[in-house]
Amino acid sequence: MTTKQRLIKQVQDLADKDSRTYTEDDSIIEIKFIVGTDLTFKDVIVIVGTGGPHLEFRSDNQSINGYWGSESATCYYDDWREVHDYWEDYYNMLRRQ
Repeated sequence: MTTKQRLIKQVQDLADKDSRTYTEDDSIIEIKFIVGTDLTFKDVIVIVGTGGPHLEFRSDNQSINGYWGSESATCYYDDWREVHDYWEDYYNMLRRQ
């Protein structure tokens, strides 16, 4: 199996996972909030793997993306809105504190 094939399989496997993978799972490494100039929540990037490969959920393009060296793969994620809304609520809760 080539690097590209392994990457595609990993991205597809992540796209098949429950939304909790991107909200509550211990595999979350980093969360990046994308906010407007007025500090309102716009989108989120949830990183669930780094190194080989780098794997992330992106609500701005509703996808799971993987990068490994010069290779990349993308798979669209049907439950993106659920993850987006979860992190929007979380971000707003942090802002209120």
